[in-house]
Amino acid sequence: MSTSLTSGVTLETKMNTSDAIDVLGARVEGTLEQVDSRFPLYADSKTGTWETTADGNWCAGHWIGLLWLASAVTDATDTVTLQRAARAYTEQAGWDALQNSLFSGMNYRYAGYRAADITDEPSLSAFGQHGAEDSRALFDETASIIPVGSFGTRGLEHHVRVNTEGIAAVDAVYTAGGVLWRAARETGDERYRRLAERHAATHRRWFVRADGSVWHKVAYNTETGDVQKHYNQLTRAPDTCWSRGLGWSIAGLADAYNATGETEYLDTLERHITYYRQHTPPDDVPFAELGDAAPETYRDTSAAALTAYGLVRLADESPRAEALRKYGRTVRSSLVKRYLASEGSRRGQLREGCYNAVDDVAPQHELIWSTYYLLCSLTVDRHRELFGSR
Repeated sequence: MSTSLTSGVTLETKMNTSDAIDVLGARVEGTLEQVDSRFPLYADSKTGTWETTADGNWCAGHWIGLLWLASAVTDATDTVTLQRAARAYTEQAGWDALQNSLFSGMNYRYAGYRAADITDEPSLSAFGQHGAEDSRALFDETASIIPVGSFGTRGLEHHVRVNTEGIAAVDAVYTAGGVLWRAARETGDERYRRLAERHAATHRRWFVRADGSVWHKVAYNTETGDVQKHYNQLTRAPDTCWSRGLGWSIAGLADAYNATGETEYLDTLERHITYYRQHTPPDDVPFAELGDAAPETYRDTSAAALTAYGLVRLADESPRAEALRKYGRTVRSSLVKRYLASEGSRRGQLREGCYNAVDDVAPQHELIWSTYYLLCSLTVDRHRELFGSR
């Protein structure tokens, strides 16, 4: 078994699903002990030391969701402590800062709706509803899109515009759209479904390219809703594809397909995966950028984790959906075999995540969202009851 920490050298481990779930649970417990009531964001793969924030930055719900999920599905030694911590972090997270943001809905979904899936507490489901209300309030009726909003993502300061009006991002089909599908199912209110459908339709027109890749950002005219420019902020080559952006699109369209059964979403997912497979190394874990001109530096396990998470949650039993699920399991298996530490002081660390290749911000690190999506993808086969909306 190889457990080299050398940059760019993958691990070779032999773990089954239960083993992988449990080592991730151990990492969650160890992280909780280390971060001292702050939110973990990313950790150096060699030292295991976490960069933390007081309020969770853009991804507070991932840490809260990890605490809830680890308490329910792993062999964590103290589930009471994990759940108590999840509640404390929920009180501490920067919800007000996230309100006018494409990230709000996702974080409420994990801290609210998915926590309720574990605890059956109506108050947590009601908390999740706040995310749906934020997404609905942010929705641009003219363009039929949920825009970026005003949140400034720390760690990506060079890419935050002072004025974000008329800017949409590929992420939002999952981060803001997913909670609307869930709210529609929870409440029976078709207004949430209609907004989610409109956003998904615009997403497919604006962000999905003919070859199955995606754009990162779109600038549009807020008075007419017309597209002004397509562009990438988190790629070093201008016309390549941000691999995590492709992962967000896969996860978001999986939500849309589960909610509607409409084959147009399955069609796009298949195009995405064809492109992903064509431009990803043999181990099915991509570099931070995809495409013929993409630099082959910095793998991004977070893009692979999102891809696996989206695909394995497909609920349909059709042969097409099963083929996509099968590939999702292949990606998941590669992450566990080659990138998840199975022993040592950093047992459970998912390595080689790339936050921001352009500015070398955490380019070869453990990322808290990667861990969340990998644990979810490993859990969903055995515990679909914990993923009420998949």
